[in-house]
This record gives sequence, structure tokens and C-alpha cells, in this order.
Amino acid sequence: MFEGEPMWKSFLDEVDTVLIAALSEEEWRRIRALDPPDPE
Repeated sequence: MFEGEPMWKSFLDEVDTVLIAALSEEEWRRIRALDPPDPE
């Protein structure tokens, strides 16, 4: 756990940066559309 969340969630910003660099904008939008909404 890290700051009350599972540790893997602390890496999501870095993962997004890598995916944005590696994927086309269309593919990035498609992947983001698969994400469930944040429950906050």
C-alpha cells in the first residue's frame, strides 16, 4: 500500500507518459475509453 492505495496505482502517471509517446493519438484515446471512471 502507498498513500492508502495499492502500490501499482502510484505508477499510472509514468505509464501514461510512456503510452502517449508510443501510441498514436487514436489508439491512446481508444485505450483511455476502456478505463473505468474514478470512484472519487
